[in-house]
Amino acid sequence: MEMTQNHSDPLSKRAIRKVLKTVSFCVILCCFIAITVVTLMKITKEQIRDFTTFHGRLIPKKYELKLIPDIQNLKFSAEINIIFPKTSINTKLQLNMANTIKISGLDESSYTYNETTETLIFDIPQNTDHIAFNYTGTIYNDLYGLYLTNDTSSGTLGLATQFEPEYSRRMMPCIDEPFARSVYKLSIVVPKGYLALANTKPVKIVENEKTSFYEFEDTPYMPSYLICICVGKWEKLVGTTNKGVEVSIYTLPSQKEKPNFALKMAKESLEFFESYTNIDYPLQALQLVAISDFAAGAMENYGLVTFRDYLLSGKEDDKAMMSRAAEVIAHENAHQWTGNLVSPRSWASTWLNEGFASILPHLALESTGYFPWSELYYDTEYRALSFDLSTYTHAVEDDFEDPEMMFDDISYEKGASVLNMLRLLLGDEIFRKCLSVYLNTFRYSATVTEDLVYSFSQTSGVDLKPFFNAWVRTKGSPVLFVSKTDTGMSIKQYRATYDGKFEVATNPWPFKLFISEKDYIQVTKVEETHHQFEYLNYGRKTLVVVKYDDEILEEITENWNNIDNDFKWVILQDLERLIMLNLTKKEKLYNILMKCQNETDILVKSTVNDAAMFILNLYNYDSSMASDFSEMIYPWADKLFQKGKDMSVYETDTLKRLVYFGGHICRSEKFKDLKKYNLLTDDFTILMFDAWNQTTFDELFDRLDTTDATTLLAIQKSLASTNNQTNCQRIFAEFGLKIKWQNINTVLNVMIVNKNLRNSAIDYFLNNSKKVADVLGVGFQSESYIKICFSSARNLEELEKIEKTVRSCFKASMDRTINRIKESTLARIRASM
Repeated sequence: MEMTQNHSDPLSKRAIRKVLKTVSFCVILCCFIAITVVTLMKITKEQIRDFTTFHGRLIPKKYELKLIPDIQNLKFSAEINIIFPKTSINTKLQLNMANTIKISGLDESSYTYNETTETLIFDIPQNTDHIAFNYTGTIYNDLYGLYLTNDTSSGTLGLATQFEPEYSRRMMPCIDEPFARSVYKLSIVVPKGYLALANTKPVKIVENEKTSFYEFEDTPYMPSYLICICVGKWEKLVGTTNKGVEVSIYTLPSQKEKPNFALKMAKESLEFFESYTNIDYPLQALQLVAISDFAAGAMENYGLVTFRDYLLSGKEDDKAMMSRAAEVIAHENAHQWTGNLVSPRSWASTWLNEGFASILPHLALESTGYFPWSELYYDTEYRALSFDLSTYTHAVEDDFEDPEMMFDDISYEKGASVLNMLRLLLGDEIFRKCLSVYLNTFRYSATVTEDLVYSFSQTSGVDLKPFFNAWVRTKGSPVLFVSKTDTGMSIKQYRATYDGKFEVATNPWPFKLFISEKDYIQVTKVEETHHQFEYLNYGRKTLVVVKYDDEILEEITENWNNIDNDFKWVILQDLERLIMLNLTKKEKLYNILMKCQNETDILVKSTVNDAAMFILNLYNYDSSMASDFSEMIYPWADKLFQKGKDMSVYETDTLKRLVYFGGHICRSEKFKDLKKYNLLTDDFTILMFDAWNQTTFDELFDRLDTTDATTLLAIQKSLASTNNQTNCQRIFAEFGLKIKWQNINTVLNVMIVNKNLRNSAIDYFLNNSKKVADVLGVGFQSESYIKICFSSARNLEELEKIEKTVRSCFKASMDRTINRIKESTLARIRASM
């Protein structure tokens, strides 16, 4: 009956037709909206990748730059053509430019310049697609911008660039921020006989009577901080990857050995990252060049990576140096993907560059033996914790007025540690897939942490917001208070800082807490219980400090010889931090150290060395205690001589500590054999000086400007271990001359632990810090110098003098760094009382 009614009612048919029309209209409208949204999304994505606009700001598509340097007079002239999308209306182009650049060939009314903000704004009429002009600028001598290099071993002046984070504005007007990507067409005129290098290969070289003109291929779309130009004289070694990428190593003429090892590491790590990310390296060539004057260890400029000269050494008989070189080369190659292919939108997200580039080398090199995972757990996480336990730490993603301040142990070491914990959480294969998807999704664009969280969560199927909120957006790392209970053990999270304060964590840090190589406790709450007692944080796979209560710590001391080695070194490192946090007494650590005579594990022995040095510092280098430590470690060292340069980084630490302990190592005939010049290495030489006489000092001093980079660094360390005050003053007189500013921290660090030179070093700090600050500027080199200054303080009076001097010499943007270093120094002085 219902069916008859439906067929016979004409009103129902009309209603149906009306409904169908309405539905059809809605479907069409929805489709239109969907297509529009998708189109807009595509446009937005292309805009981000092409950077024609960003938040309404006009972004150049291409810069065409011709540079004509006058090296002798430290200046240059340039011609630039800035190309952008044709404007439909009158608009403005906002660039950054240093006040040392002077524009010519333009009507001054067409632009405005703010010297304070270093902002250059052009008025761009409609239907304009480029602006061209000439300008002049300065070649700097402070290792930033376009700066002068001096290869003292060959007497060659040259040029190099260092633009990260905001120094490209010193060489050219541009958008000097990481979000802005453009193509760069570079060319340069150099004196005949000099080689010019840039990010890409040359497409034209024209030789004239006195000059050579180089024109280079267009770069990929990239931020301005990745531009690089180098001018000088080098030797070249070339190889090719399995996909046909040309890899070249450029070394200084004074280097005698061919850099075969550096070439091997560069090729293999590049091939690994292509395979691991499933993304091919986009350029035809990768160039690695040694720079005689360089503030950083290396810089990942797209296609032209710059290095401290000794890192591309051809010496393959020094395992410790090879390990360091392998790490740095792989770090910079990792940046070709994490940093160059995908860049941070602002320097607040620096960790997206440096965290990935600090963990990925472990994956690339784990099979080579040159950079094992233990390096991350032993060293990287230790440095991250040392920084993060300060009141003056900051979140991994943070924002500072001076972006230089983001290049610290939080962005690098904590960033890498957090990503490694994420890898352990997700598993190797899922982590790899997540990274590949993330890089493919955002290639040639700029990201923030939220992009990473969303991409990794979508790919893995795991909600990662709680993990990132705790570890990236919250400052600090947890201290776990551990005690036994009737049913097992209690684990409670605290936030503790070097000012002696500690409190229960407000919100939990989530993590896996390993109790063996593979077994772990999943921690998600501020307080957790476990059904039985276990030693915690096996091999320091998690970024935490473990504080066992006094009862457990006594059991650990008594049972020391039966504890797994991968717990031993973690316990020793944690006790150092707990002493600094005022959560345990230094005697607890000393008592355990006195049980370590028979250790055989490399990492445990290295930690014993460090912990002994730490304790000795707290006891103001007590001679009796130093003798005890020396007697304990000497048998280890004596067995190492036969290894020579086959010693690992950790094994050479054993030898170095003996000098600091005032050991009698120099009576060994085996040791004296090491002083031969052809056996000089970075790690041996500070041991040798006590066995040498003044004639040897003079011989080494005379070689300061005539030797290759690796041996030079070793000689400088050796000279710094002198006990003679006159020799000490001779060394100071060479700072900035034969001993370059980039190496003074290395030299001072040796002097400051030499009780005979400590006062001389303090006098140098008090009288010369202004000069050092002017040269080093702001950043990690200055931070290292300030740490060394403060480390010399043995009491509050010395600390007050040093603090007053340092604050008066360094820029205000360094105040937070100074506060942090002062806080840890106060903690050390407090612990020594």
